[in-house]
Amino acid sequence: MKKRTGLIAASLGLAALVMVPGCATQRIAAVEDSLNRLERDLYTLKKADTEVNIKLDQVSTQVELLARRVTESEERVSLVLGKVSDLSAGGELAAPARRSPATERARDEAPPVTAPPAIEESMAMPPTAETPPATATPPAENADPELPAKTHGGGPEELYHEAYAAFTAAQYPNAILLFEEFMARFSQNPYADNARYWIGEAYYAQRDFRNAVPQFQSVVSDYPGGNKVPDAIVKLGFSYYELQEYEKAVAELQQVIEKFPHSAAADKARQKLALIESER
Repeated sequence: MKKRTGLIAASLGLAALVMVPGCATQRIAAVEDSLNRLERDLYTLKKADTEVNIKLDQVSTQVELLARRVTESEERVSLVLGKVSDLSAGGELAAPARRSPATERARDEAPPVTAPPAIEESMAMPPTAETPPATATPPAENADPELPAKTHGGGPEELYHEAYAAFTAAQYPNAILLFEEFMARFSQNPYADNARYWIGEAYYAQRDFRNAVPQFQSVVSDYPGGNKVPDAIVKLGFSYYELQEYEKAVAELQQVIEKFPHSAAADKARQKLALIESER
């Protein structure tokens, strides 16, 4: 009887020893499963955060493109109105006048001006003086479409328009050459700072950020009262960001917000700063 009791006790002890490792294994498996779920959740969150940042960057790019188009339209309208005014006065075609808040308000309050039909149809360029057929210069047969087909004998407005048309057609190397020629020939023209700014934009569009930086810097330093200064500063920040010089990028973007807090450039700066912060 005692022997049987001892055997039963020994059997129970062995069973307990077998069950203890089994319980521990189950607990370890449960912990590992929890860790795996946490890793999957973390991966999902990181992926979602990346997608959000990508979408924000896309939205910022779209806003920037829209702002650029608005600026282009304003410049075209300003040049057209200047031409119409000169033609109606019977004087010579003059270089476009600098826009200012006062003139913008006056233009908004004035009755609408009806442009000539040819201008209304295209709105691409203001009317220019006709060149007599006998002196017209035909384009060269083997002319490179990226280069001007003729020398520029006209005034600053014609050259500025040709450069601007090249830029809007994404012919950036040609636009740079034409705007540089404009700067060399008409450095005192009211649109000289705009020309310098668009040279920077042409480099930026080609992702040549090293050459874009000094152009935007020139707009800020050489034309401190110009209308392109806020955009030039924000594009300096964008260029430094692309060059991975993040401290300089942040400094420029913050400068836009401090100096021009209610401008469209400041809104772009805030969006880019938020993106930089999310990437840290």
